[in-house]
Amino acid sequence: MKDSHCYGVLLCFYEDKVDQAIKEFENLISSFNGEATLIIINNSNVNVNIENCHIKFKLIEGDNENWEFSGWQKGQKYILNNFNINKNDLFIFANDTFNSHRNFTFIDRHLFIKAAKKINIKTQKIILGEQNHIHNSEQSFMLFDKVKNGWVSTYLFAVNYNYISNCNIDMGDEKREKLYYQNVPYLGAHISKNLFDYIINFLTSNKKGEGWYGKSKLSSNPEIFRKKYASIINEKSLSINADCIIDVYNSRLAKFYQFFNRQYYARIKCKQ
Repeated sequence: MKDSHCYGVLLCFYEDKVDQAIKEFENLISSFNGEATLIIINNSNVNVNIENCHIKFKLIEGDNENWEFSGWQKGQKYILNNFNINKNDLFIFANDTFNSHRNFTFIDRHLFIKAAKKINIKTQKIILGEQNHIHNSEQSFMLFDKVKNGWVSTYLFAVNYNYISNCNIDMGDEKREKLYYQNVPYLGAHISKNLFDYIINFLTSNKKGEGWYGKSKLSSNPEIFRKKYASIINEKSLSINADCIIDVYNSRLAKFYQFFNRQYYARIKCKQ
């Protein structure tokens, strides 16, 4: 990408994660040709040491209203309002666990950078990251009247100019209100049954090593359950809005690495 600018929006929430996350993320967004700007969203009043920032940066206070998505929305709004962005620019979003809730190695970093450099500048709205599917199959699902067969995990993802200029990172209250009936997630016309069942299982499964790592909090706190459910829907909504999804792990060798890296990380967590 010649004459491009890379904008990185990092969502900070955990005090013990933020310093290393800033270091890793700054290195990542500085790996492209052209300038790089780091935008840090402080979503929980953590202590952000600005001495760790070695490139142009902006610190913005978030409110955690819709978790990471409202935070990233603040970053998107700041970029659109304060920079003269162009079609060659790249926009990378991450949370402060992108490098700690998985075994994020130099190989993952290399694959992400390699894929991101191939984002074209045509009229398509593109999202890039680790692509996932329902039960690791490519069965189609519907969300908000649009159909896809996969989505990008939003711990670390990138979009191009046409995406960020036309789609909000936060899906908005109008869509969020469709998710519940009497404050409980329900299978309505906005979502296909296979996706609904997949998400509910992800949040409620009792199988060891399956589902969300924070699911123990959900049964005793309905509000956290609703927030997490909405966040998962928002994640899928980002890919639904894209014309094209680029999978960072799109080659046979990359998928082979991804599989064994996940197994390695799972073994480490089981020993802890």
